[in-house]
Amino acid sequence: TKLIRDHLLPSFPMRDNTTTKSTGDDDTTTTTTSMFQHGFDSFFPAMGWTCGNLSEGGIPLILGFDCFPVGMVSDDNLKAFCAAFGTTGSAPLFHMANITPEAMGDDGISEILLSSDGRRVEVTKKDLCESYKTLDSGRGDSDDI
Repeated sequence: TKLIRDHLLPSFPMRDNTTTKSTGDDDTTTTTTSMFQHGFDSFFPAMGWTCGNLSEGGIPLILGFDCFPVGMVSDDNLKAFCAAFGTTGSAPLFHMANITPEAMGDDGISEILLSSDGRRVEVTKKDLCESYKTLDSGRGDSDDI
């Protein structure tokens, strides 16, 4: 949750990021997009890969994705998270607070937290950066076929 609130949400434009640039006699409207948009889409597989690595075979409760504004997280983003989680995690599933059915509402989340025996792992910015570095390490001149 802290990673998402402190580092990701401030990076997103919450409304149309349009600037007007005047060139001579006519006005040209240029629409600019957040440079993080590509990063936003890559965040989900990177976070899924990280959470899978950190889950150690347990079924984790993923907190923080419900901090994103409604409609910002697409089904494809969640599928990318799930696919990446499955490549590194040995757990058969995960719960995501206020997104997956078992973790809807405070009661569902509390029940899952109580069953965790106090085990908690916080994904840090450093963890996520290491994941990006690892996942992006395949760029080279060799053709490994």
